[in-house]
Amino acid sequence: MKSIRTKLKLNNKQKTLMAQHAGYSRWVYNWGLSLWNAAYVDGYQPNISCGMLRKRKLR
Repeated sequence: MKSIRTKLKLNNKQKTLMAQHAGYSRWVYNWGLSLWNAAYVDGYQPNISCGMLRKRKLR
């Protein structure tokens, strides 16, 4: 197996956008995890898909 390591040379605006994207991705992950945990605690077999999450409104 071979891999190639590269380093991105981002300007300040690009660095800011990448940091915002990473923060939003983490928020969405935690939101989905909280839905899964709530279903599990309520006694349901959690089966949360991407499609189901898209149908829910973000608050």
